[in-house]
Amino acid sequence: MHFFLRLVFLIYGLQALTKFRFTGEFKCKHKFLRSHVVVYEDDEVFDNVISKHHYVFHTNAPHMYLVEAEDTNDGLPKFLDSYFELYMIIVHDCTDNGKYKLLTVDLGSYYIKDGQYDETRNIDLNNAGEWTNEVIGTKAMVMSKIFIFNV
Repeated sequence: MHFFLRLVFLIYGLQALTKFRFTGEFKCKHKFLRSHVVVYEDDEVFDNVISKHHYVFHTNAPHMYLVEAEDTNDGLPKFLDSYFELYMIIVHDCTDNGKYKLLTVDLGSYYIKDGQYDETRNIDLNNAGEWTNEVIGTKAMVMSKIFIFNV
C-alpha cells in the first residue's frame, strides 16, 4: 500500500494552490470603457477557467483593473508539465464604433508552486481583437462580479 501511495505522489505530485493576481491599466483612448475579463489555463484536452470571477469592469479613464485567479494542478502529471500556461480573454468596447471586440492575451507560463504570482501588465485595447457578438453584462454572466472604478 505504501508503495502505491508513493507511486501516485511521484506521478502526480502534491497539489499546490497557485494564486495569480494581475493588475494594470487597460489602455483605451475613450473616457468610458466596458470590459469583461476571464483568465484561462491552457490544457491539452480542454482549457479551464481559473478566474475567481468573471470580471465585468465599467471604468472611467484611467482604466485600471485587478483580476485574481487560482489553480491546483495542470491536468497532467507534474513530471510531464510543471507549468501553468495562462491566457486572458477580454471582451471590450474600446472601438471606434462602440461595438465589442474579443482579445486574447497570452499571459505566459508559470511554475506550479504553493504561493502567489503578482504581475502588473498594461494592455492596449484600442481597436484590439476580433469582432464578437458577445454582450457584456447579459444574463449569461450571472456569476459576474461588477467593479466600478474612478466614478
